[in-house]
Amino acid sequence: MPNDMLQVEERDGGLLRLTLNRPRQHNALSFALLEQLRETLENYARDAALKCVIVTGAGEKSFCAGGDLHELDSMRSLDDAREISRIGRRALDAVRYFPVPVAAALNGDALGGGAELALACDYSLAARHARLGFLQARLNLMTAWGGAADVLARCGSARGMMLLLKAKRLGACEALQAGLIDEVADEGQDVDELAQAWSAAMTARSRAVLRGQKALAVVMRRSMQEALAEAEEQHMANAWTDPAHWEAVRQSFSGKKA
Repeated sequence: MPNDMLQVEERDGGLLRLTLNRPRQHNALSFALLEQLRETLENYARDAALKCVIVTGAGEKSFCAGGDLHELDSMRSLDDAREISRIGRRALDAVRYFPVPVAAALNGDALGGGAELALACDYSLAARHARLGFLQARLNLMTAWGGAADVLARCGSARGMMLLLKAKRLGACEALQAGLIDEVADEGQDVDELAQAWSAAMTARSRAVLRGQKALAVVMRRSMQEALAEAEEQHMANAWTDPAHWEAVRQSFSGKKA
């Protein structure tokens, strides 16, 4: 597994910084990258010195463009769809249930599965030019990795459902207003400045308080995720194998509007 797909940096004060490093692919989440993200977080979960984690992307254009569509194109069966769902969910659950707070620093666009990754984090910070979009419905698809539960938890059932079905790219300020992003950089401000301020606030707290508050949040998130996981996987698999999905993919790859 290539080691440079995920850059891992430990910083003084108990901060772990993880950078998705596939800029030519818009930091798309290949299976190898998902597994590396999961394994890295599972290994660091045992590090008692950690106080917080920041997840970001390489470059200035993309935080994460979602799943690697070219890698997924040959996976067409129900079993394939379930495997896609399970691999991604395991990785994002490692983010959701990490024992200390995790922030997403959106250096650029978070789309599809990338939006799911952003919301799997406890807190989201965004560059002013970043966009966030749950675009799965444009391909006649559903979220696969727990994203629906995270959207519904943040926005409520009615607004959350409409956000998922409309499948719009939201500008950072629009996503902030919708409750999907927590802070947006000012004009001329780099998202790293927001990330530094956030990590400084976290590292100023005791490990006992950080881990205690995160543990309470995990109880709430886990109950919602576990309640919806089976249904999300089944409905995603149904949509994945529907001819309407593959026709939308064909049109997307050919440059036509899905």
